[in-house]
Amino acid sequence: MDRQSRAGDLKLSGIQPDMGSLLARKTCCGLFQYPLLGGNPAQYNPEDMLIGALSACHMLWFLHLASDAGIVVETYEDHAEATGETRPNGASRFLEAVLCPVITLQSGNDPDKADGLHKKVHDFCFIARSVNFPVRFAAKYLFA
Repeated sequence: MDRQSRAGDLKLSGIQPDMGSLLARKTCCGLFQYPLLGGNPAQYNPEDMLIGALSACHMLWFLHLASDAGIVVETYEDHAEATGETRPNGASRFLEAVLCPVITLQSGNDPDKADGLHKKVHDFCFIARSVNFPVRFAAKYLFA
């Protein structure tokens, strides 16, 4: 890692139990420190990636459950938000994340049924089940 620019590349390798070779030798992207610590605000940092992973995991499980339930999703775009805190000593943490997807359903699909699936996602999503802060959702539905 280049200490002066506070940048590096994220490379994942190894095999995780029960996940097969999911993380075997993948290069993801450049990685930068949080802007308040000298990182580039235009680049991804681990905090961005955690909320992005949470959003992606939720979306993929929602799409799977929706398909199983016969709900046709035309588009899905999330605008996830997170709230955090930083202590005087510099230690930080997330306090909450809110997933705010805008989902276009095929005409005739029930948005209340779709909302019920969001609640079920938390029974399955690896990331949501792993974090120690609340994850809420506030979906908005459109119809094609």
